[in-house]
Amino acid sequence: TPKPIKKKDQIELDAEYARKLHEEINKDREEINKDVDWDAAIDHSREEMEEEDQEVLKSIIETLAQKAAKRRKLNEEAQEAEDLKKR
Repeated sequence: TPKPIKKKDQIELDAEYARKLHEEINKDREEINKDVDWDAAIDHSREEMEEEDQEVLKSIIETLAQKAAKRRKLNEEAQEAEDLKKR
């Protein structure tokens, strides 16, 4: 049977294993980041945000136009009702 290792030795082994894992993770992260064109990614995100902003503005403008049209229609109807009362 294998001889059990001392707690201190186990802690050292665990620390070494953790260091190796960290190195591997950092290496993978560097590899991934190396392949990313960050300027293009940022530009793409910026374009998407600008498109979303344009959609929101368009929606707001359409809503305001609809409200204005509704207000005009109500004013016209009120004017017609007023004209009918005067007859």
